[in-house]
Amino acid sequence: MSFVEQEDIIQTFEGLAKHLLKELKGLEFGAFPRMTYAEAMKTYGNDKPDIRFGMKFGELNDLAKHRDFKVFNEAELVVGIAVPGANSYTRKEIDALVEWVKRPQIGASGLVYVKCNEDGSFKSSVDKFYNEDDLKAWAERTDAKSRGSYLYPLRQGQQSTRATQRPTYGTGRAFGLAQSRCICPTMGSGFSFA
Repeated sequence: MSFVEQEDIIQTFEGLAKHLLKELKGLEFGAFPRMTYAEAMKTYGNDKPDIRFGMKFGELNDLAKHRDFKVFNEAELVVGIAVPGANSYTRKEIDALVEWVKRPQIGASGLVYVKCNEDGSFKSSVDKFYNEDDLKAWAERTDAKSRGSYLYPLRQGQQSTRATQRPTYGTGRAFGLAQSRCICPTMGSGFSFA
């Protein structure tokens, strides 16, 4: 090929991937979803997002900061992740997830949970600082109303990608939200390889 453009490479790779998936696994796909680097980082906190979980980040800085909750006020970024079925998590399961994100490999400073109850009310680990209207706005921003519940990792500085992407992956794996043999290919564009 002469004068190869990014689209040529994407089309070639996508065609090859579709062919291999069909021949080796018997799976057929239409066009692969596409996502820019900026969209991947903002929505999933990673340049190779695992879209099987469907847990997109909702940025909450404008909704969560400027209250009396020092942890959010000092955080570089506050994001929410809607976790299907998490309103049934026990305190022990929530505590285990909090400890998991605090590990050095993850680097999150903590995790705030908000449960969307079936009656439309909310229960949160930060009820002292935020009222029902605040929590409802968080639920709307993260699409949690339709998903049952949500969790809020806090990220700061250099740890930002690991601190937000890994809770999504860990939560998805830990609570069986991803199908083990599910293949969800995604094509990226606008990535820098320098």
